[in-house]
Amino acid sequence: GHRKDTFKTSTGKYVGPTALADRWRRVCPGSELVVAGELRPYCVGLVFTTAPEPVVAAALEQLNARSDPWERIRRFVTVNTPPDADDLDQAGRPIRHRVLARYADLVDEMYANGRRAGKDGSRQSNAV
Repeated sequence: GHRKDTFKTSTGKYVGPTALADRWRRVCPGSELVVAGELRPYCVGLVFTTAPEPVVAAALEQLNARSDPWERIRRFVTVNTPPDADDLDQAGRPIRHRVLARYADLVDEMYANGRRAGKDGSRQSNAV
């Protein structure tokens, strides 16, 4: 009875957000990654961490290097406060749909003009 844990991007590719989150904890211990991208052209991530942004960007590069192209986190935002207690499961892991609902504005902003992972975090990607 494995619960279907994938979503489909707008390009028709399937992404497994829980598997990505598990791999994330190995490259950036003590932080959590919540992946968004359903019906979107690419994936973005909310990173719950107190680590400095360059550390997060480097960890994302590691994660992306081992991910399929459509699974790669293209943009991210770091959230310096832990997820709300209501948004965590019994194991203390973020409940994805609740977190994404709570941070919907941040996610929309990433698609509008977010930072690109792997680039200098201070620079907006929409700067031409």
